[in-house]
Amino acid sequence: MLQEMATKAGFTIERQTLVGFPLITMVWRYWTAPYNSRFWTTLDRAVCAALQWNLRYHSTSKWRKLRPTSAAMVPRRAG
Repeated sequence: MLQEMATKAGFTIERQTLVGFPLITMVWRYWTAPYNSRFWTTLDRAVCAALQWNLRYHSTSKWRKLRPTSAAMVPRRAG
């Protein structure tokens, strides 16, 4: 949805990466911010890339909740 909105607003998406694997954020919520560490960001990115086939807007089972929850993108204004 965000990609479509950006395109309609006159942007081109140069790069998009799926991020935010729920188990990583749940485990590290109490100790430290996992995304301040190169190891955890690399692990998160790899797991999200491996599970991109499981993308759903609304999860109907616990298995489907194991998916990337966010996207980081670099838009560029066309023109």
